[in-house]
Amino acid sequence: MDHAPYADQFILPRVEVPYLDKYEYDHGDFASFPQRTDLCNEDGILDSTRPISDIAAMVQAWLYFGLLEAYNGKPLDKKALISKTQPYLLDSTELPVILIDITRQMRKSSIQKYNKHLEALQAKLLIAVKAISEVDIADIDTLRRKYNSASAAIFLSIRVLLNTLCLRFHVTNWPCWNSVVKPRDLGTVLGHAQDPLRSFSAYLLMERMQQAGWCARQITQLLQTSDYCTGYYFSSIRRQEPGNISHGNCRTEYCIAYNTDPNAYIIRHVGRCRCSEFIEAPFNALERIIRDGDIPLIKIRKGRLDTSIKLEVVKLTPRSNYTAISHVWIDGLGNPKANSLPRCQLEKLYKHLIALETSRSFLSKASSAVGAMSDPLFWMDTLCIPVKPHDELKKMQIDRMALIYASARQVLVLDEELSNVNCTTEPSELLNARIVSSKWNTRCWTLQEGALARICFYQFQDAAFCTSSFPRSRLTVFCKNAIRGMRSPLWSLKCFWYVLRNIRQFSSRSWWSNTFLGIYTSTFLSDLTAQLHQGLCTAAHESIQSDLVMADEHKFRYYNPQLHALLESQPKRFARTWSNVGKRSTTMAEDIHVVIANLTGFRVSQIMDELSSPVERTKIMLYCVGEFPLDILFNDCPRAEEAKGNTNRWVPSCPGSEPLITNVKLRWGPTGLVILDSHNSPNLFLVEGGAVNHRFCFK
Repeated sequence: MDHAPYADQFILPRVEVPYLDKYEYDHGDFASFPQRTDLCNEDGILDSTRPISDIAAMVQAWLYFGLLEAYNGKPLDKKALISKTQPYLLDSTELPVILIDITRQMRKSSIQKYNKHLEALQAKLLIAVKAISEVDIADIDTLRRKYNSASAAIFLSIRVLLNTLCLRFHVTNWPCWNSVVKPRDLGTVLGHAQDPLRSFSAYLLMERMQQAGWCARQITQLLQTSDYCTGYYFSSIRRQEPGNISHGNCRTEYCIAYNTDPNAYIIRHVGRCRCSEFIEAPFNALERIIRDGDIPLIKIRKGRLDTSIKLEVVKLTPRSNYTAISHVWIDGLGNPKANSLPRCQLEKLYKHLIALETSRSFLSKASSAVGAMSDPLFWMDTLCIPVKPHDELKKMQIDRMALIYASARQVLVLDEELSNVNCTTEPSELLNARIVSSKWNTRCWTLQEGALARICFYQFQDAAFCTSSFPRSRLTVFCKNAIRGMRSPLWSLKCFWYVLRNIRQFSSRSWWSNTFLGIYTSTFLSDLTAQLHQGLCTAAHESIQSDLVMADEHKFRYYNPQLHALLESQPKRFARTWSNVGKRSTTMAEDIHVVIANLTGFRVSQIMDELSSPVERTKIMLYCVGEFPLDILFNDCPRAEEAKGNTNRWVPSCPGSEPLITNVKLRWGPTGLVILDSHNSPNLFLVEGGAVNHRFCFK
């Protein structure tokens, strides 16, 4: 898998894939190759009792070398893909060059022969996808009993090869994409949360990520949404978290490593600084502004002739341009006892705010900026939300947090792991991977702080960047490389040559396919790297995606009726928020309904003060949104009143790890819950991703 994208900056060894020569592909019928080996019984079914190493050797000869031979259309020299020294390993470094050469040879053939070869290749790709899905799978007990890293590495290499060939086939057959095998058809590394089956290759990736310091909960979430190439890339990243964080007690269902104890909270300093000076926000001004129903902001005043620092509390006005700070308390930027922070932390924060105001990336995104301010305004929970015993003031501020983050000019994310990374020396796909896997992306409070932001910046060691400043699609990457390539006369000659060579086929769609492919490959882009870049960039952007973000992106461009309908749909916002909150963790369980209320348009005070139990809060939200997905009845969620036998026993007290994915909706009716259906109500429902719980029945 040497051709697959890999984060070599961490000096983690790549997965070594052994070459097993026990079986040789015989160039016969592709689909029936296993039946021509000694691994099948008399009925032609693969004998599952055989050693997994024998099955891996056969699959390597069939689905690796045999599939490459099918792609080539003739026998392939395996020496280019095998290391020269013992122990013999697969070395796919030259695989992209081989595939490009094969593609060029394919383009030299006639249109009829070219299309016939693509049809045959598509059929073999479908056979290979189905075969590896049946071989590389087992229940947990069998997997642990038969597992060995060498066989798992072979299965993983085939999964990555299938992704490579499907993506190359996807590009080769452009623009006829509806008739080909797409990379997304290969599925994700892990399936449904309650699926009892796992693949050997998935187990290998999970093992590598655990050894690299990943949380078991985050491993499960990432691999449930990642293909094998992306999962392999994640497994190359070594987590660089502080020594006070340990995931030893985390499970696949929850993460507790980032929870904090207010009674034992440690306020951290910058680096090795141990200054004893804490600078506090003036409480009298803070209290006066909050009681007047306004929102307090903080201004850092730094002396020009000395090094003194003072905090000034000012009132938010319609003309205030301020930055909302979003952070995770486990990093030590909180203070449960006072509205103060160490001097060193405030100095560092001051530098970040000044740099953000004057940075080129910020000026390019915020066209309404009026220039850098010497004393920037900001809002931060540690300094602006009163602590005990002022619980009344605290509730008033929490009730307005949605307005605070939505009104901010930008949100600045402070994550210690990100702040130790120099973003100018790392590729953009690695930066996106870091953002997706950051601890900030795993907490409930930060979900709403990012979702309500107009624009969200992540603070790295040398600069703050927004996910939207990264390219979002492979087309963008191609265009940028094309502009660079056009500076070279050789590149222009190549483009002209491809156009002339295929001009006779102008009337057919193959002309566009061949021309685009030639220009695409002439930029020497890696298909897998482009796909990885696009996937990670999309995931990083969607981690803060919200109605407000989408409205901010589109309101000055065009009116989209579908977008307008989405922005007005509270049931859709509730379902999306419920699923996103279930993926995250929090120290205080009561915070969950605060976040859901803020992101779905409820008043926090009405939900939290007038309703005492989590079940009642969930029930009133479901009643107010009007309709909700059917799978909220049977998803694996905590149900506090399940054993009481009353009418609320189905109501979840909080979201679970499983998202709401079904399109079948429920609505409150005069006599109970009614299934929404525009046609005749069916008697049987096929529920995606799981089985209906036995305590529910449909009549």
